[in-house]
Amino acid sequence: MPRIVRFTTALTMALMAALLLPATGCSRLQEPPLLLTWRDSFIGAGKVIRVTNASDEYLHALEFTLQGLDGTRKQHFRETLPPHQTYEFGWRELDGWEVPAGARVSIRCREYGLAVTGIVGEDTTR
Repeated sequence: MPRIVRFTTALTMALMAALLLPATGCSRLQEPPLLLTWRDSFIGAGKVIRVTNASDEYLHALEFTLQGLDGTRKQHFRETLPPHQTYEFGWRELDGWEVPAGARVSIRCREYGLAVTGIVGEDTTR
């Protein structure tokens, strides 16, 4: 009996993914080709997060979520990120909210079903 339940659950999940991905405009169930790096702010106001499109395609409707020590911020920051271009955001783009080391960053876009995630300051590249 457990095999039937597992098979039914897997089949249900596959059908849900097949139905929901086209509805969200997403064509691939994988992480987008984004590279996350960070640096110190030039004026000492936390970290600056750098997002690079490592593909040959435009990425649309990018959205990032930051979880830091003082709460969670969610914001759309670019409608489109051209191929091999980098966008930086820090306290200025976040209305004075300084990105702390240890903040969790999650970035998704319309073309991909999963998000790229990283912890600010943990690695040099993600």
